[in-house]
Amino acid sequence: MGLKVSVIFSGADVESVEEALKGMDYELMPAEGSGVLELMKRAQGEVVLVLDRCNPELIRRLLDAVEDHDLVVASRKGLGTKLTSALSAILLGVKLGDPSSGCFAFKRKAVKFGEGGSPLLSLIHGSKGISIHEIPCEGGDGFLKSVLRILGLSGYRPIKFALVGLLGVIVNEGLLYCLVNLGFMLGLAGAIAIESSILSNFFLNNLWTFKGKGEGGILARCLKYHGAVAVGASINYAVLLLLTSMGIGYLFANLIGIALGFVANYLLSELFVWA
Repeated sequence: MGLKVSVIFSGADVESVEEALKGMDYELMPAEGSGVLELMKRAQGEVVLVLDRCNPELIRRLLDAVEDHDLVVASRKGLGTKLTSALSAILLGVKLGDPSSGCFAFKRKAVKFGEGGSPLLSLIHGSKGISIHEIPCEGGDGFLKSVLRILGLSGYRPIKFALVGLLGVIVNEGLLYCLVNLGFMLGLAGAIAIESSILSNFFLNNLWTFKGKGEGGILARCLKYHGAVAVGASINYAVLLLLTSMGIGYLFANLIGIALGFVANYLLSELFVWA
């Protein structure tokens, strides 16, 4: 490669990095004490190589591949990769096998920096229409740790959504109890309690879970959320009836229905209500 390479590294042996770059024009930028994203912005090289570990063969493969692409990512391949890739697409809006990868290379003039929970996501979100290529690599985080890192990069939205849902149950049950004891008819009390829990869930999700996400006015999102809840409730009910007809106990069947209804509610909220 005849281009100058800026190498940002942490946790890598300097001598091994230099050995892998022998014969190239490069600058070394140790990440200790400095943020990787800030160093990426200051890099003078035409190609920037980011490393969280040193593997001479991986370095060469990244630099070879970046000649034909704008961004090349070393992605851990193994059990659960397709699932973590799908999770990344839903939560981060990035179709990438390893969105938390700490080893990648990019052409400095081809990219821009945007918002993101990691330096890699900042590149992808800020750069539109760039050519992205993945190369498989060994090592990296295990499946569970990869999932946890993706959740962290998403701001833990699924967990926040679940906590808001639990609070909604408390609102529903508590208000139903109060209204019935105040003399309200059960049908009316139930309707008020359900709608109150839906509204409380919506506003908490809007202010906390999906803060800063979504387009359009709050009324439009509120109407969309009611539709999402209706779909989730329908799935819950259908699964309950289906599984009980198959001889499964109604309480266990209802738990499965609740879980699937929650998944539907969350996916619709993520991909439709606050898209």
